[in-house]
Amino acid sequence: MAAKPKLTQEEWDAVRAAWESDPREGYSWLVTELNLPVSRPAIGKVAARERWKKSKVTQNSETIKESAVEKPSKPKPQKAQSKKSTAKVTKVTQIDSETLSETISETISETIDKASKKQRGQPTLYREEYAKQVHRLSLLGTTDEEIAIYFDVAEQTISNWKKEHPEFLEAMNRGKLESDSKIARATYKSALGKHYVEEEKVVGNEVVMTKRQIPPDVAAQRMWLFNRRPKQWKNKIELKEDINLNVFPPKEELDAIYAKALEDARKVNETLIGRRERLGVVIDNETGLIDDDL
Repeated sequence: MAAKPKLTQEEWDAVRAAWESDPREGYSWLVTELNLPVSRPAIGKVAARERWKKSKVTQNSETIKESAVEKPSKPKPQKAQSKKSTAKVTKVTQIDSETLSETISETISETIDKASKKQRGQPTLYREEYAKQVHRLSLLGTTDEEIAIYFDVAEQTISNWKKEHPEFLEAMNRGKLESDSKIARATYKSALGKHYVEEEKVVGNEVVMTKRQIPPDVAAQRMWLFNRRPKQWKNKIELKEDINLNVFPPKEELDAIYAKALEDARKVNETLIGRRERLGVVIDNETGLIDDDL
């Protein structure tokens, strides 16, 4: 996973100046007061590596403070003036140290704000070595989403890098093209089959040249033909047939069907009435049954 750049060297120099000019020990107050995007252990590692040291002004300030606190005894008249001067020096030193710390804090905050505005929400900055890394990733057939996961950024950031850095886009496309061409070449060789020559020593110190053949790979042949000539080498034959989705007949046709049904019912009714009259059958209108009294 690619490392996340937190502070530039200029920002680290400003943090170092703030720490060396302040009498306080430790590094936690730097993270709090300067709003740094790094942790206290990270600052400690950098300080140990670069050998940070407190400045002489800070040491003198601490010495003057300690001397002013550790001597509560009554001073002689001549030393009263010396005390006042000591207090003045201590006060001036404290003001200078605080002013310097505030100035450095403001400088770091402005630098971080400018960097965040340039990034526009991107968690990492683009580096030149990313082009080489994305070329290797593209050789493996990775997608933009997988590349974004590798660099620990959003997928939109990868799209922005492709627009803003032509070398990044060129490296990605070149890697994908190389991987595709190698696979196509290997598939083509597997589909054709190949020959190779092997030397074997036989008894009598004679060398016999043998030529062996590797048979073609049927699966590679099918995949090649299906992709190169899909119309001629399809597994399934698709039949296209026009289907009328409007299966419900129109209103005119329905009216004709309804009229014909009524006419057929009328004819059947007339036939039944004529047969009943010929047979002398009388139907009771109230019950609908045959009247046997007649």
